[in-house]
Amino acid sequence: MRVVLVACALMLSSAGAANAKSPVLFSGSWTGSMTQSGAPKGETYPMRLTFKGDEGVTSYPAQGCTGVLTPIGTTGDGYAIYAERITKGRVDDGSGINCIDGIVVLKPHRAYVTVGWYALDQGQPVFASASLAQAKD
Repeated sequence: MRVVLVACALMLSSAGAANAKSPVLFSGSWTGSMTQSGAPKGETYPMRLTFKGDEGVTSYPAQGCTGVLTPIGTTGDGYAIYAERITKGRVDDGSGINCIDGIVVLKPHRAYVTVGWYALDQGQPVFASASLAQAKD
């Protein structure tokens, strides 16, 4: 787990503010299933990622959560790094839904976008990942 944290820290430290724009490569909508650390084996939940220009929106329909992505930067080897702020279903908004803000790392891989997500929940690290395909709609 330390290796993953160090890798995330290195990616964030190498991300330049001058590169804080969403790559055109991520335009449109992408869908797939996320797997989260600590979840029962085999349990996944749907995710939708939509980009219009530099604006990114995340949606987790099974949880009733949505969020916005703010570009933090990119790395020389093609990773795009974002801060995700939950706008609906946030843990502290009184809705009873418990989604939390996090850091999202995206990388294109063939016809997919790979997603890595990281956050702290009550001081404990939480990781999730997905491989998203271009949405048909």
